[in-house]
Amino acid sequence: MSVSRKTKEIEASVDQLVDALDITGVDKRTTLVLGGGALAFAGIRPAHDLDMMIPGEEFERMEQTGQTPSGLSVVRKKEAVQHPFLRLYPAANKPYILPTDITFPYGENFLRDPKRDREFTETIANFNEVGGYRFLPPRMVAEHKMSMERPRFKDRRDVRTIGRFLGHQHS
Repeated sequence: MSVSRKTKEIEASVDQLVDALDITGVDKRTTLVLGGGALAFAGIRPAHDLDMMIPGEEFERMEQTGQTPSGLSVVRKKEAVQHPFLRLYPAANKPYILPTDITFPYGENFLRDPKRDREFTETIANFNEVGGYRFLPPRMVAEHKMSMERPRFKDRRDVRTIGRFLGHQHS
């Protein structure tokens, strides 16, 4: 794939991510884009979905109401028995088009912790942003993917791609 075509795909992905985030109505100051979305924001690869972290208080409000701040429908992810995730399904939210998982910085027993929320908000204030939304630095995305008990093929591939990207930044 040519560099310009890849760049255009990443730019289109970034536009789609920012639109998706805007449509949800989440607070730009307290939302962190994770995973593939963070890699798209960093210019590494296009995203295929949106993973985000918000403070526990906002997560709890969404879980209780079953809606994002803008009124899109969210449900507790059934397969997320171990970790708290809400899922926004495109089919239930036309014309929204990006599968989205939402989590929060949980503490012991996956419970909300106001102190952890404060630390989260303070930490992400220093992260880079695109369209006003902060994203996890690529190095931290790679660290998370490698800390998984059994990284999937796509996670190992992302780690290699991030390594090449970071190597080019320092050369």
